[in-house]
Amino acid sequence: ADDLAARTALPWRLPHDLEWEKAIRGVDGRFFPWGDHYEPTRAAVAESSATPPMRQVVDSYPQDCSVYGVRGGTGNVREWCRSRYQRLPPEDLRLRVELEREADVLRMGRGGAWLATGPFCRAASRTTSRPERRLLALGFRLLRALPLPTPPGCPPLPPPSADGAPSPGSTSLYPH
Repeated sequence: ADDLAARTALPWRLPHDLEWEKAIRGVDGRFFPWGDHYEPTRAAVAESSATPPMRQVVDSYPQDCSVYGVRGGTGNVREWCRSRYQRLPPEDLRLRVELEREADVLRMGRGGAWLATGPFCRAASRTTSRPERRLLALGFRLLRALPLPTPPGCPPLPPPSADGAPSPGSTSLYPH
């Protein structure tokens, strides 16, 4: 994220795990992007087909798409988040941005993966790993705040902060 931000002069970053979860589950807290019932043919997961499981192009399973248009949250690869790992979700659900860069800090991974089965592919599933580890079923998704049009008669919104922290604008997710 830092390299892309430096090359493009735009505030690209990894999502916080709560941002990731809302983008996949929506406001109604569904188990999977399409609803509450597991259907392996809708995502790149271990049970998707009779052939051996493998990673897929992000739009190979169009039904693995959230109400916000975010694809691949149930299968394909789990995704790094910028959040430090916590056993339980934070009690205070206000978004906290953590900027630690220590390599020995466990980071949150979210979503399902091409080698995982149903219970491990729910939108609320959480895993953990160290940032220096490289895993076949772990990828990332970058996001940045997009400016919103200013309604007539309203003052403009402030631009995103230089450190990439969320602003009161809209957030767009782009898989990589």
